[in-house]
Amino acid sequence: MSRLLSAFGSHEAILEAPFPELEARAGIRSDLAREIRRAAERPEEAWEILEALDSCGAHVLYPDSPELPRPLRSSRDSWHFLTMLGEPRALDTFPVIGMVGCRRATPEGLQFAHDLAAELGRRGVATLSGMAQGIDRASHLGSLSEGAQTIGALPLGLLRFLHEERRWLHGLEGRREENLALVSGAPPRQLWSVSKAMRRNGWIAAWCDALVVVEAGDKGGTWKTASSAVRLGKPLWVVTGFDSAEAGVGNSSLLKTLRGQALNHSEPIDSLAERIQSSIVPGESP
Repeated sequence: MSRLLSAFGSHEAILEAPFPELEARAGIRSDLAREIRRAAERPEEAWEILEALDSCGAHVLYPDSPELPRPLRSSRDSWHFLTMLGEPRALDTFPVIGMVGCRRATPEGLQFAHDLAAELGRRGVATLSGMAQGIDRASHLGSLSEGAQTIGALPLGLLRFLHEERRWLHGLEGRREENLALVSGAPPRQLWSVSKAMRRNGWIAAWCDALVVVEAGDKGGTWKTASSAVRLGKPLWVVTGFDSAEAGVGNSSLLKTLRGQALNHSEPIDSLAERIQSSIVPGESP
């Protein structure tokens, strides 16, 4: 918002600016420029969205928002606003471990992700994942089973997710659902898209203090997240030693390519959690 105000001088001038000027003068992404034009042309729809966000208790965060929690500060140059369901300041008190893997995970991988997240939760460590089926949701549920904090990074709009996943969210009753924070960088009613999913994967890498790959395929979003984490200097842990051949089929290749650190599945889960926890030194993000 500060970039737009600096370029145009007032909120009214921002809403009156044509699409090309929004991109050229303010240097914003084309998707945000389109949303600004949409809001200017359909103000009643914009107010409806703001009221819906307010009614569900969501926060709208900007790169210069004073309440922006520590994990989200490191990627401020890659987004213009975030919508968040959950208390932003609550995330300041936890180290954050990203946990990722494939959607079509094996029962072995799902159980491991759940158990590791639960053990990290018992140690006061939050988990971060993408709310997708498979490893992501097993990780979230593992944290919630211990009443621990978990962060869901969404590849679609927050309001769209709340509408499409209301049954799943309703099923969290009794698992301390207040410990689930949802964060989206997409317009509130945006549908899922590949591009939004890829951006989400980059944010998971940026927002975590270390990343754990449970089951990776031979390509896809898990590789994107792991590569981004390594590029950002985050500790990368890759699970090995699954009994079944299909579990973590891409893990050995990812481990070799990105030179992560191995976590042997057969070791006691508390020992693995201790190793992961000892690798992180959460601090103030730039």
